[in-house]
Amino acid sequence: MLEERTEVLEGVFGVVHTHLEDAGLFVVAPGRFGFGILAAPLTGLDSASAEKLNQLMNLDYPVGSSMQIVSYSSPDIEHLLTGYRVMRLNCKEAVLRETTRQRVNFLRDGTRIPVDAASGLLVHDAVVCITVTIPAGTGEQFDFTRSAQAIALRQAFEATLKTIGYRFERLNSKSYLRFMQTILNQGPNAQWRHADDVDVSDEQLLCHQILDPDTAIDVDAKGLWLGEYARVKVLSAKRLPDRIGLNMALRYLGDHLTGSRGIRENALITMNILFEDSSDKRNKMEVDKAWAIRQASGPLSRYVPQYAKRKRSLDIATDALSKGDRVVRAYLGMALIAPDDASAQRAVSNAVSYFRELRFHMMEDRYMVLPLFCQLLPFASEPDIAPALMRYKTFPSSHLVPMMPTLGAWRGTGTPLLTPISRDGQAMAVSPYDSDSNYNVTITAESGSGKSFLVNEMVANLRATGGIVRMIDVGYSYINLCAELGGQFLDFGKATNICINPFPAVINYDDEEAELLAILSIMAAPKSGLTDFQTAALGRVLREEYGRHRHLLTIDHIAQRCASIDDLRIRDLATQLSAFTSKGPYGRYFNGPATLDLTNPLIVLELDGLKSQPTLQRIVLLILMYQINQQMFRGDISVQKGLFLDEAWDLLGIPDVAAFTVNLYRRVRKANGFITTVTQSVSDYYLNEGTIAIVENSANKYVLKQPGEAIARIQKEGRLDLGEYGYNQLRSVHTIAGEYSEIFFITGRGRGIGRLVVSPFNRLLYSTHPKDKADIKRQRDRGLSLVEAINAVIDERGLRREAA
Repeated sequence: MLEERTEVLEGVFGVVHTHLEDAGLFVVAPGRFGFGILAAPLTGLDSASAEKLNQLMNLDYPVGSSMQIVSYSSPDIEHLLTGYRVMRLNCKEAVLRETTRQRVNFLRDGTRIPVDAASGLLVHDAVVCITVTIPAGTGEQFDFTRSAQAIALRQAFEATLKTIGYRFERLNSKSYLRFMQTILNQGPNAQWRHADDVDVSDEQLLCHQILDPDTAIDVDAKGLWLGEYARVKVLSAKRLPDRIGLNMALRYLGDHLTGSRGIRENALITMNILFEDSSDKRNKMEVDKAWAIRQASGPLSRYVPQYAKRKRSLDIATDALSKGDRVVRAYLGMALIAPDDASAQRAVSNAVSYFRELRFHMMEDRYMVLPLFCQLLPFASEPDIAPALMRYKTFPSSHLVPMMPTLGAWRGTGTPLLTPISRDGQAMAVSPYDSDSNYNVTITAESGSGKSFLVNEMVANLRATGGIVRMIDVGYSYINLCAELGGQFLDFGKATNICINPFPAVINYDDEEAELLAILSIMAAPKSGLTDFQTAALGRVLREEYGRHRHLLTIDHIAQRCASIDDLRIRDLATQLSAFTSKGPYGRYFNGPATLDLTNPLIVLELDGLKSQPTLQRIVLLILMYQINQQMFRGDISVQKGLFLDEAWDLLGIPDVAAFTVNLYRRVRKANGFITTVTQSVSDYYLNEGTIAIVENSANKYVLKQPGEAIARIQKEGRLDLGEYGYNQLRSVHTIAGEYSEIFFITGRGRGIGRLVVSPFNRLLYSTHPKDKADIKRQRDRGLSLVEAINAVIDERGLRREAA
């Protein structure tokens, strides 16, 4: 058995012997130096980046060199899960520890079991591996002095990749082994699944450290097996599209515009490129062109249209060569990795059908399957066997760029506060804190499209990572979540005795004067607004009275001072403020020591009880926002803090509040905080100065399903800089009840669509459905904790996921 494994490794893996760390080179048998990188796929190409990719193929590669561009939808998401867990290590609440454990298991299981019944998606992490090998002699003739040439070429290679925009890591012995092990060891107990790091032995060749002891590569008439756990099918492109868009490779794994089609299995897609003598190829192409010209103009051309087509093709190719392209030979191949024969055959049929839609003619390889599979692996492309494979075709280098498997789905902003999944299964990491400006968020979601689940996920994850959450709501949407996460629920209504006098909360009056003046202005003139004179006068009174009373200041003091001034326009302000003095109907909220207790890390402030008093409701909202912001500044600057406004946000939507909003939004970032507003339509944010101030000061926009007319309106008005493709993506955002909600994330670090798919545990935790609540209560009445009760309901309903 050992001899068979060694024969396979030495015969067809390219045999990576060792890695020379100081030089950044691999020694690859027979007689080659190699180097490479691992990187995340690009999310798209423009003409400039395409030209730089072409430059990558026009570096000074010696004749006989090869390049491989390997895109692998890897099941290895352990680095993401590790980061997710580390962020939550200090979480003490049992429910939040369980949500963390459940999420990690849900995503890890999702690499083998579809995350939802509707799409069949498996979770993966797309990785691009680009490797180059150059000849250095064979056997005893191996010339180590060529390492200097290889090092210089590697440096130019890496510099070019940086100009393209790749953030990459140089391939070394550990990263090479990890990459190869995730491809070839597919069993549930594979070593890479249980270790974050790779042990490298100096006593063995690298190629002998790839396979786990329980994995062998066996070939039969239907393909090959990777141990007992994976059937591999290999496909090659027999025919390529006549015309290819610049971002064609973005669709290799899935249709990002609809999400309905694509490759669901782990897949290797590799472009192999051989660098031969360019002058010989160029001369041959010129001869072919001369022949094609004669045939296209001859009498047979009327009966053989292929002559004219061949001439046009050669015209295009020679024009590219005249502009500096290099002549190369290349082919595109694919390997699909499935758990069994039936799944593998379905995967082949799906891939052939899907790529036909992209105008590729892919065919399953049934002979020489093992050599062809190994040709798709890094460093394994062997120029000497290229003629026998009969897969390579000749191209000008620029014609290969659109076909290179270098593109993939947007992966998020980088920090796994939220972990959605892209339409093709890419594991994503999103956080509002991944921003170079502010951290604020707007959420827009049509009714029933998953708004509550998204907000619940943000709140639960912020708490699990040690953050502080404040929620202001109108409608009791979060009373259950508050109770389940051990929060404090404060219901503002007629019976409320909480005093929210804002002045004791002042930290720096000069910085906060605009917010305080905005609150007083709305108290005095909630509908018509103050004149410029009255605003200036009220501001002067506020400054003087604060200087006199400091933190003991009340609305009574300001009203009394206004009443003492002879100017009637200012005396009128005293009358207008009277409802908020201690003698007025609302006075108990604003006069005396502030009694609002904001010590609990999760507080929900409910304003539904003030719905019949919209002016009071708006003023309470503004003061609560102000006081919460002040508490953020008094707290630990390292602690993240989130304020969520759901249904209450529209109380900010008046022009007089714009200055308040801008000042508050600007300051909250300095306290390591963010404000999230939630509404139903994206057009709601463009109603007036107040709402525009909110959206313009929110670097993160999370858009769920929207009405078509709302999208048409904001596109016509140019509200979001998305371009035609971006708006088409926005129109495609949808929700499938009980399965997933799609979110279009628009951030300072890119944009893309992710699916919020939650575990059965979280679905029950967040649910407000009467049956779900009743079933959980029934289990709790038996003496179970909340965590035990939810897990008991999951078991009772048979919601545990199992592989098919």
